[in-house]
Amino acid sequence: MQHTSRPVISNQPGPHHDVARRVARALAHPLRKPIADHTRRAFEQADAWRQQHSAPLILDAGCGVGLSTRRIAIQFPHHSVIGVDRSEDRLGREHGELPENALLVRADLVDFWRLALEAGWTPERHYLLYPNPYPKSSHLKIRWH
Repeated sequence: MQHTSRPVISNQPGPHHDVARRVARALAHPLRKPIADHTRRAFEQADAWRQQHSAPLILDAGCGVGLSTRRIAIQFPHHSVIGVDRSEDRLGREHGELPENALLVRADLVDFWRLALEAGWTPERHYLLYPNPYPKSSHLKIRWH
């Protein structure tokens, strides 16, 4: 079955003119934002699940409705696959049974990454299939860099 994604519509044809300055500023000033309680709880649950599965870890960052997580888990049956998305609505959509080696987690992705780094996670693979969910130039401040 072949799926076709919707085309990206943006008023920005190339890299944003201000991205280099913003990245340099971010590198000079460490992130001090406190980690949200719901993300901390979600990470603790995901970490407990991961520890119950001794398989190598795969992260699916920004997994949306979890279709990519399901497919990755089927493709890599001897791995533990964790899909993370911030949207309860997207994660709650019915897309069939979740494989036993997969887990979907609702969390702020940047905070989840921070906690995973702090916990010493070393994923064997890390998927970021939708790297720019904010394509308009006015969205520069809310993008991942």
